[in-house]
Amino acid sequence: MKRVLQFTSVFLIVVSILFGLTQISSLNEEREDMKYWKEAANENYGNDLIEEKYILLKDIYVSHLTITLASIISVILSGIFFLALASIITLLQEINSKVRKIPGDDDLELLN
Repeated sequence: MKRVLQFTSVFLIVVSILFGLTQISSLNEEREDMKYWKEAANENYGNDLIEEKYILLKDIYVSHLTITLASIISVILSGIFFLALASIITLLQEINSKVRKIPGDDDLELLN
């Protein structure tokens, strides 16, 4: 059981890192588009279409960034949770084995 939890935790952490890496290029493209339209909006002050385009791209970028970061953080925290659960199971098994330990012949000789 603990091996499955450890494998699941490592898998989740690796998947979240890979997901973050796959999102970098699209986030960079959105950021560059947003910068371009911000400069265009500053140069053409009063042009509502350009300003609306900038606001729209900014909102898309911010929401994409927020969703990406929230997804990465939540999956990493899930992986850490499963890793902690595996550690707790290991500790409980160690405690259980110490409590149920039957004294061997050597232990009985030392007591006498």
